[in-house]
Amino acid sequence: MSGTAKNTALGRRGEWFAARYLEQNGYRILECNYRSSHQEIDLICTDGEALVFCEVKTRSCSAFDLNQPAYGRPSRAVNTQKQKNLILAARAYLREHPQLALRPRLDVIEVYVRRGTTGTEPSDILKIHHIRNAFSASSS
Repeated sequence: MSGTAKNTALGRRGEWFAARYLEQNGYRILECNYRSSHQEIDLICTDGEALVFCEVKTRSCSAFDLNQPAYGRPSRAVNTQKQKNLILAARAYLREHPQLALRPRLDVIEVYVRRGTTGTEPSDILKIHHIRNAFSASSS
């Protein structure tokens, strides 16, 4: 398996674990991997009065470097351009679903997977960090 294929597989597993985490915390998942034009939103869910658009970033690391991963915190990969793309996709989703009269929110979920594992077992997950209101539509 190529490096890109491994990263894609790791990302998909991270998204699956992030969705389970959200469900366990009372969220209701509406969509996974929503696509609009050339943009994608990993997870769309509801949290009470909020319609939450989630970007999931997954990294493999050891328990030792959990607090300072080699490539930095996964959320750092959600740069200004990525934020703009997420906002465009969220706006498209809101246009397609006008019946969802909920306050939109943009979150980032970091999933840390134990290096050297497949990332398929709950024990492979070192940590899930949920950043609520990670950025706003007016910030980009």
